[in-house]
Amino acid sequence: MQKVYIIHGYDAHPQKHWFVWLKNELEKDNNVSVDILNLPNANNPTLESWINALSDQINKIDENTFFIGHSLGCITTLRYLEGLDSKKVGGVLLVSGFDKPLSILPSLDPFVKEPLDYKKLQKNIKQKIVLSAKDDEIVPTELSKELAKNLGAEFIQAKQGGHFMETDGFKTFPLALENMQKMLEK
Repeated sequence: MQKVYIIHGYDAHPQKHWFVWLKNELEKDNNVSVDILNLPNANNPTLESWINALSDQINKIDENTFFIGHSLGCITTLRYLEGLDSKKVGGVLLVSGFDKPLSILPSLDPFVKEPLDYKKLQKNIKQKIVLSAKDDEIVPTELSKELAKNLGAEFIQAKQGGHFMETDGFKTFPLALENMQKMLEK
């Protein structure tokens, strides 16, 4: 059985954007189980409380475990995985991810203050994909591209999509589904 965890971002919740749609689509494969994690105080998050929430809600970590992070959920996922003792996971799909400060959201700076241990993450995450949109006004695509480079991840840039939120027209997200299914097949 393969396990997928979806980690939302800033000012979001498990029922927002494309999360439920993606869960339902992935679970059409009887060998895949998906949990959308609920992170506290999404409009005023702290790194410690979000890492603790992941620790409390994630009960399986092995090479059949996969993570999908959106926005702040990406760096949160990477911080969580960085803190595990050399546990290997099947993969991460990071949507609009970043590892540097966002000028429009300085309150999130503590999430990116310390550099990630990229060597450890590269070694412990089997498959890595970063998705970004050229027109993302919240997380500039250059930051997602830099994250992909630092992580040794495949970088996929959509011409349009904004920040891949409901307000950008994303209640479904075929690009994420297609790439996650490819990852699960390997």
